[in-house]
Amino acid sequence: MRVLLNLALCLVATMVIASGTAAILFVVAQTTPKKVPVQQKTQIVGPRVQAWLDRKAEEQAYAEKEKAAALAEKERTEALRVEIPPPIEHTAVAQARNAEQNQAARLERARRARRAAKQEERRRLRLQHAEIQGAYGYAPDRRWSFFPDEFLTRRDRYGD
Repeated sequence: MRVLLNLALCLVATMVIASGTAAILFVVAQTTPKKVPVQQKTQIVGPRVQAWLDRKAEEQAYAEKEKAAALAEKERTEALRVEIPPPIEHTAVAQARNAEQNQAARLERARRARRAAKQEERRRLRLQHAEIQGAYGYAPDRRWSFFPDEFLTRRDRYGD
C-alpha cells in the first residue's frame, strides 16, 4: 500500500507542477505586449512642399475631370451626328455648288493656258525678229532688266 500511496503522491505532484506551468505560460502569454502592425514611415515634408504636392494633386484631378468632360462631349456630338441625317436638298445644293466651282476652275485653267500660249508666241516672235535684225547687221535694242548688268555674272552677261 505504500507503493500505491507513493504513486498517488507522485501523480498529484505531477498534476500540480503541470497545472502551475500551464498557468504561468497563460499569464505570460496574456501579459506580453502584442505586436503593433508596422506602419509605413512617411517622410515629413515642409509646408511649402506639401502645398505644392496638394496643388499637383488638384491639377491632376482637374485634368482628369476635363478629359472625362471632353470625352462625354465627343460622345454627345457623335450621337447627334448619327441622329441627324443630312437633308437631300442640302446635298443637291452642295453638288450644284461643286459643279459651279469645277466649271469656274476649268475656265480659269483655260484662260491661263491661252495667256501662256500668247506669251510664248510673243517670245518666239521677239527672238525671230532679233535674228532677222542680226542677219541684216542691226543690233536689237537692249532689254530693260530688273537687275542691271553689274549685278549679273559673266555667264549671264555674255552667255559663256
